[in-house]
Amino acid sequence: MGNKVKKYIILSFSILIPLLVTFLIASYGYNSEKFGQGAWMNEYRNEYLKFPPSATTEEQIEKNLKYGINNLYHLYDKDPVFSELIKSGENNLFQLDIYRTIYETTVKNDDGNMVKENRVQYLFLIYDVQYQNIRNLFVDDPGAGTNLEKEINEANVPTFSIELTEILEEDPEDEETKPKTKTVSISEISRIFDQGADYDTVKGEILERDEKTGEIKKEDGTGRLLVVVLGTVKMDDLEWSKETEITIKATVAEVTDPENEEGKAISTELAKLELNLDPEAGDVSGLEESYQQDLERTGYLGWVIKKYLWWISLVAFLGTGLITFSFYAVYLAEEQEAASKKRKVRIKR
Repeated sequence: MGNKVKKYIILSFSILIPLLVTFLIASYGYNSEKFGQGAWMNEYRNEYLKFPPSATTEEQIEKNLKYGINNLYHLYDKDPVFSELIKSGENNLFQLDIYRTIYETTVKNDDGNMVKENRVQYLFLIYDVQYQNIRNLFVDDPGAGTNLEKEINEANVPTFSIELTEILEEDPEDEETKPKTKTVSISEISRIFDQGADYDTVKGEILERDEKTGEIKKEDGTGRLLVVVLGTVKMDDLEWSKETEITIKATVAEVTDPENEEGKAISTELAKLELNLDPEAGDVSGLEESYQQDLERTGYLGWVIKKYLWWISLVAFLGTGLITFSFYAVYLAEEQEAASKKRKVRIKR
């Protein structure tokens, strides 16, 4: 092997080794549970889902629908199938938005084979809640100062429950078939503060806001912040009637119903609606794709490169390159010294 070829091979390794080490370090950083899939990802998630104080609840809901309010649905209709301000007389109670989403599940077909099919999940979003107006519905004469009213006002704010009931077509010959019911699972979207509510915490507190940022000073309160209420229900029964009765109730868990012999918590009906909640997925071509809470689909890689990996890779490349090129420089020096000795030997002869 000629010295020239050997020289180029060593030079190539001097370049490739830093590149390989840089790639391995960057790959480790991105895939590690501690950094790329841990602390960095949490930082990005918080940044991605953080909104300025001026952002409306609707804007936050829109982005969270795209991100994935849960990681079950992969498609959703960006326009709610129902959106209405629920009232009691002239008093506002809450805003109710119902969204239709599509999730994928495995079922057994007529041939006995397991196949994947689309199913419908409905999301019930309750926000801009006027909790005091709801509290007043539990008593006949709000403001009278009864013991029951005092108990309700001193307890945590009411919670919601939603029940679905089929509306069956009337059939005089079928008196035995009873409508089926479904209970909607109630939780919350903890990252969306209900800024339109009349209170800020579950204890019915109104907190101060920073004059510059408009953000709530949480240290002034003792209760958990009130956030958007979320209800979810899977329409996995394809024989469910399209027309559905929706009953929404409020309950004060800490107060016993004086008229209930079983000692159950006091509750009251807030709204009763009749809607078309079709259980069939049907044509899904016009629906929006959800990220299903997969941050990598939201642009996480680009963010982590700009935030961390570029300078980590640069340090790794320069550090490793300094070492390998030092060896290359030593090799060149030794080659030159050897060539110089050969020339001297030839001159002596």
